[in-house]
Amino acid sequence: MAFGQGAHLFELLTEKADAEAAVGAARGRLAQVEKAIAQLTQPAVDAALAREGQPAGTVKFAIDNHIFKAVIDKRVDWDSEILRELARELPAEDAEAIFKVKLTVPETVFKSILNPGLKARLTCARTVKYSEPKISLAD
Repeated sequence: MAFGQGAHLFELLTEKADAEAAVGAARGRLAQVEKAIAQLTQPAVDAALAREGQPAGTVKFAIDNHIFKAVIDKRVDWDSEILRELARELPAEDAEAIFKVKLTVPETVFKSILNPGLKARLTCARTVKYSEPKISLAD
């Protein structure tokens, strides 16, 4: 490193820390504003959804002389235990067509495997990806 690059890096890291603090404060303020908006609009959004006869989607509603739009996304969660039991009862071909299954091995479990043959077979299915370096000032 040429002379002065360390000082410049120190300044950049300080600027980064300041920016991260500002982002954190902005996220906190954003959460407060979003909560206030939700409290103010909830009755009108609920009425618009009831009028449309739907629990989710895009609806328009009026407050005072302004027209607003609300978008309510739908997210579905599944009970894994119930699905697992159902998958066991179905023919394999049907289960494969219906269910999306991604098998993973937690790294702590992988590291604890003592059977070299099993570990070698698992290693064939294992890909390790590395992040970009995160630079900080050493203590």
